[in-house]
Amino acid sequence: MKAGRKSRFSMAVVRTACSVRSRSGSGCRPKAKPKFKPKPVFLCASLLSLALLCGCWDRVEINDVAFVIGSSFDKVNDQFITTIQIALPSQLGGTGSVGGGGGTSGNQNYLLISKQARTMYLANREIQAGLSRILNFSHRRLMILGEDFARSGIGSQLDILGRFPQNRLSAYVVLSRGKAFDILSAEAPIEQFPAEMARELAKNTMRHPVNVKRMVNKLLNEGVDLALPVMSIKDSSKDVPDKSKSLIAVDGLGVFRGDKLVGILERDEGMLAVMGMGESLNPKIILPRGDKDELITINLNETKIRWTPSVQDSQLAIKIHFQAKGSILENTTYEDIEGENLDGLEEQCGNYINENLGRVIEKLQREYQSDIFGFGQVIKNRYPQEWDKVKDRWHEVYPSVKVSLDSTIHLEGTSQLMNSLSVKGEKSNHD
Repeated sequence: MKAGRKSRFSMAVVRTACSVRSRSGSGCRPKAKPKFKPKPVFLCASLLSLALLCGCWDRVEINDVAFVIGSSFDKVNDQFITTIQIALPSQLGGTGSVGGGGGTSGNQNYLLISKQARTMYLANREIQAGLSRILNFSHRRLMILGEDFARSGIGSQLDILGRFPQNRLSAYVVLSRGKAFDILSAEAPIEQFPAEMARELAKNTMRHPVNVKRMVNKLLNEGVDLALPVMSIKDSSKDVPDKSKSLIAVDGLGVFRGDKLVGILERDEGMLAVMGMGESLNPKIILPRGDKDELITINLNETKIRWTPSVQDSQLAIKIHFQAKGSILENTTYEDIEGENLDGLEEQCGNYINENLGRVIEKLQREYQSDIFGFGQVIKNRYPQEWDKVKDRWHEVYPSVKVSLDSTIHLEGTSQLMNSLSVKGEKSNHD
């Protein structure tokens, strides 16, 4: 009891003393903690980290860069020729500037440079050695492969495309008849650069134009071969040579076996082959009618294709189901296209596709052994065990695959007229 009283008494004395000090201003405060003193090691680490904040140490001024907008690759004997098209910003201008251009003199808006070497990289290095600006390929949107270059094999020579970060996987890839640099040197007055004109043409040839990424995928995947649009130089007007301009035109479809070009389909054959691939954009079918070589042109604006594989007694077969909706684009006949005649026109269009596309497929099988339709992938997905038996010799088995076609065409929306204007009694659909 006495000890408890003493402790309570001592606590009261302390509280009284603190209250007296607080009134006097001295208070009863706890001792202050010692201030933090940074160590020399910490100061040195902080100062060294500031050196890492120099974000512009490797900058390249835009005035020191040469932007490549298109490239072409050719082969002569055992040497490779690389041609690049460089934009000249000082000639592009704004309002009132003249589009187009060509060559390397006058008011051209691009520069062409070609060098020859043993590899693509060595050729680019030779080009860089003669330029005061640093080549930049991040804006390149088109690559053109020459015919001889493609026939010699493109796999090893285009290896640099997958290793150099500036190469755009979205850049389109096309073929040329003859030398590829001829395409880049065309006048092409409708666009600022020939490379841009060729790119726009390639964009309109397929639903999914072939770019670097799609090209590499087809070269690496089993059961499918590569197909590229072919371009050539055409005169704008042969009848008026003095005012004719050199233009770029789509002139067929190049087909590959592996990484080598094995053949070129002509324009009409190429159009049918693209239809068989399911990549066509509004294909036009021209049908003869009547006894005087009268023609009807049909525009197929909605197309669908389906491949059905089958195996019977180790015999591989593919059935192609092609469906399309279209309209009459031009009618130069004297025929009254109503009722049964329209049904007959639809049937004729379907038979035309079956017959002519069948001939193209047979040519690809027998002459080129090129599976641009991807029949091998269709069989692989449906019958993987059968595919394992033939995948190592697919290009030998491919010609023996039986292919049948079934086309269904429905014509609708024939615009304002059904018949030709030469057929009396025809009324506009808007009457």
